[in-house]
Amino acid sequence: MAENTGGRGPADADPADLVIRHAHVMPLDAAGTTFDDGWIAIAGGSVVGLGAEPPPEPAAARTIDAGGRLVMPGMISGHTHSMDRSARGLDPGPTFPDWLMGVYYRSVLGHGPEDAARAATLTARELLAAGVTTVVDCWGVGDPGTGRARECAEATIAAYRAAGIRVVLAVMVGDVAPLTMGHDALRMVGPTNAVLDQLSQLMARRHDPDGGVEIWPAPELPEMASDDLWLGCAELAHRHGARITTHLHASEPGAWADADHTVRATERLAHLGVLDDLVGAHASHLDDGDVARLAHHAAGVVHCPSAAMALAGSATPLAHLHGAGVPVGLGLDNPSLTATADALAELRVAVGWARASTGDQTWPTPEHGLAMATVLGARAIGRADRVGSIVVGGDADLLVVDTTGPHWWPPMRPERAFALCARTEDIRTVIVAGRVVVDERELLALGEPTG
Repeated sequence: MAENTGGRGPADADPADLVIRHAHVMPLDAAGTTFDDGWIAIAGGSVVGLGAEPPPEPAAARTIDAGGRLVMPGMISGHTHSMDRSARGLDPGPTFPDWLMGVYYRSVLGHGPEDAARAATLTARELLAAGVTTVVDCWGVGDPGTGRARECAEATIAAYRAAGIRVVLAVMVGDVAPLTMGHDALRMVGPTNAVLDQLSQLMARRHDPDGGVEIWPAPELPEMASDDLWLGCAELAHRHGARITTHLHASEPGAWADADHTVRATERLAHLGVLDDLVGAHASHLDDGDVARLAHHAAGVVHCPSAAMALAGSATPLAHLHGAGVPVGLGLDNPSLTATADALAELRVAVGWARASTGDQTWPTPEHGLAMATVLGARAIGRADRVGSIVVGGDADLLVVDTTGPHWWPPMRPERAFALCARTEDIRTVIVAGRVVVDERELLALGEPTG
């Protein structure tokens, strides 16, 4: 047990809105600090102090006695698609185009605002129950730049706000339809100016990081966005302090920027000046040059192992990216491919698949899998200053976890124990921005359908 107080002790602590007491605190900070009988003080949605007992005075407006339970940062899904939830359980078909055109596009192109709100509500409920407090939702219903898309986006944001989860709505856009995707793909793109205008208006109205909602531009695929659209997205992201995300090198054809296979997609994006601070989902078809460019431009990567396996895809090269210093987080991707929002299962699949694909039975460790779901995931999406760990000044996004079940025996280090042993039902309380959004009584109702 560490005996420091995270820079804030009882004598100088600010008045708190909430204090969590008698907790086994696992901050996942750079120092590897833990507190066997610790406290966390929260004010204004942020952590204002943490340390060993006794907690700070004056007393907080609300106190939670954790009773020795584990308190840790909320987890992050850096790549999720809420809108294809209605396609859950459908056969993806024998090829990637079969899934994309016959399952994904078919489902989202039929959405109205009520469908979008229902999908977002159920996605948020599942994620929160599984301990995910931040989600990057690569969002799209087709017809970018139209009234239907605008109405669905507004309904989605309202649903996420009501649920209380921290969300990045990464609005998928495009102005170039790959001819190989068929006629319906035309509804997934729009005129460049109309797409940028609608995205600009949505970001001006709804981008509110302190309120728990960010809007990011998200060209669906590098090849589905012209240079003008990429540059327009980059300008909007810079203006609002946002990032850009895309499905990056998710397939071998998609790893190339030209039909002659002479220019890599990362090379094109670097040339445009948009690779800086990019969040690339999947990144499963990388060569040495791609990895070097991602590292040089401080880009992040999000690995989605369960979805990739469902489509018989390739593993993201975790060891290569880790060695180059590229942060890699985890994403739960499509409900049509990843049937449950189980971040614990995802981190274990990521560890197992990486070991199986490289033949290295020692790396990644379970602790590294946990880091991918928390601190590394936060770095990958460029939000390590706010989420992914418990630090003074960071957002108070926390989980209270019951470790009394028989599956937690024998005792071990908390990072390893959580990564190896925890079940979603062990997560008893979920706090986002200092507000209890799920408690033990509510967890039983989270799976109930709405609408």
